[in-house]
Amino acid sequence: MEQIKRSQNNIDNDYHDIVQIEMYCLTKMFITAFEDLSNELFYKIFEFLDSYHVFEAFHDLNKRFQNLLVNSNLPIKINISSISKYRFRRYLTHFIIPHTNQIKSLRLFNPFAADISLLLFPIMTNLTRLESLTINNIEYNYIEEIINHLSSLPQKKIGSYDLDTKDNPVHHVCIHSTNVMEKFVGNFRNVTELTLFDTFDVSCDSIVRGLNRIIPLKQLSTLSLDCHRFPFDQVIELLNSILFYRADSTSIQQNKIFQIVSITNTI
Repeated sequence: MEQIKRSQNNIDNDYHDIVQIEMYCLTKMFITAFEDLSNELFYKIFEFLDSYHVFEAFHDLNKRFQNLLVNSNLPIKINISSISKYRFRRYLTHFIIPHTNQIKSLRLFNPFAADISLLLFPIMTNLTRLESLTINNIEYNYIEEIINHLSSLPQKKIGSYDLDTKDNPVHHVCIHSTNVMEKFVGNFRNVTELTLFDTFDVSCDSIVRGLNRIIPLKQLSTLSLDCHRFPFDQVIELLNSILFYRADSTSIQQNKIFQIVSITNTI
């Protein structure tokens, strides 16, 4: 009963809003053409439409509608699912770039998603209001570049992901922060090379346990530590977890650099 009453209230509210819009139009003038609607009403209409459809439908009508699109301050949701490269470049030039700082969500579902992402790279650091980014069917070598471009945004969070490691195996993983490790548990089973950068904050008790949840450490053939704050005991633990270290431990211990490090670092 309560649900029926709530639904009736929603219907009444919607009807009230429609009546208000109609009364507003009638008090201004008698509507005889679509263009007689006020700018405010057009902006209300735009809120319910896909931004690309708004662009295609109104941009080339006349100067008034071009100005409406140019001067709009509404949050924009970009949803690209099926579009030619020519149409996308036109959309990018005349709508996306002028309104980059108004884009709230960006969804790319396109057979040419990788090419589209390349076109978007120059504007990605200006997406200051971006709250959601969804990309489908994109090559792996573009993922890190996208993350790097988005790293300066005020709001950034990886909400969901779907990586197909069979068709597009990842062999090299670069990690800048421990914060992202929980997001990619079990997704890089084919990795043979690991790089940890200086921004990698080693704060957990066992970094090996955390890394092993992302990649099988024992299959690594290359390990790069570009991280000056990495505790030496964690380095030893990490090396002990890698198969190539145990298989060739004698040659490593005979290395002059290893001997110097061993002398200057006492555990």
